[in-house]
Amino acid sequence: GLAALDVAGNYAYALDKDEHELRVIDVTNIQTPILRASYILPGDLEDPKTIFYASGKVYIGLSISSDGPEFHVVDVSNPLLPSVLGTYEVGATVNSVQIEGTTAYISTSVDEVKILNVADPAAITQIGSYDATGTADGKIAYLVGTKLYLGRLVGTSNEFYILDVASSASPQVLASTDLGASLND
Repeated sequence: GLAALDVAGNYAYALDKDEHELRVIDVTNIQTPILRASYILPGDLEDPKTIFYASGKVYIGLSISSDGPEFHVVDVSNPLLPSVLGTYEVGATVNSVQIEGTTAYISTSVDEVKILNVADPAAITQIGSYDATGTADGKIAYLVGTKLYLGRLVGTSNEFYILDVASSASPQVLASTDLGASLND
């Protein structure tokens, strides 16, 4: 089944959990979407977690792997011929990816946020990080301008952070709150 999905223009980019591949789906005719390309990423593809499209590339995050990188950058400028431009060994599960220009903000199972320079996908480097106290995962991150919104799960409690990432090298906490357990619990 599909584990993650992003859409840009006439194409949907999906990660197939069972087949461990990137699938490119033509959605020009919404009545009959057509699988146009599939691409097995190099190395030991662990469970796909997230995908983000930006400027002719998809950025893919995977579960932690003992045999290969967890972050992949794939060229889809020609959606019918996807090709890997670069990878990065995160050393943790990548739960979400946000891209702004040449900077990737990834929430992970180790540091809640790692900030990567992806200007040259063949030579990705870490330029910053944010790690809240405790051992909880960064589950989801969403970027708006220079603010990164981060969600963590600590036991059964949900924590919410707003980070200022104007300086990617040293994110600053603007606010945080413990939202407690779900209202439905």
